[in-house]
Amino acid sequence: MIDYDTREAAFRAEMTADERAESDARTKNIELQGHLAQVTYDARTRAGLTLADLAERIGEPVDFVEDIEDSGVTPTIELLDRIARACGERLTFTFTAA
Repeated sequence: MIDYDTREAAFRAEMTADERAESDARTKNIELQGHLAQVTYDARTRAGLTLADLAERIGEPVDFVEDIEDSGVTPTIELLDRIARACGERLTFTFTAA
């Protein structure tokens, strides 16, 4: 049986440079969505809020907040700031070495 890394390497070798760049960009976006989902969930739970509580505080439907926490929606910076404030926190950004 071929392991995942070997299979992925073979698949990527058949891609054009543009296809690889597009695939890499999609992967980075998925990783970012996952990170923002976790940050949102962590802030909400630290504040002791339910999904409904947070939704009410930011003026959005509950299913929209669920979509953020399920990595289905990438929130804007403005929305992240509203979420942070609703949770009694402050939005900050940090750049670190890759």
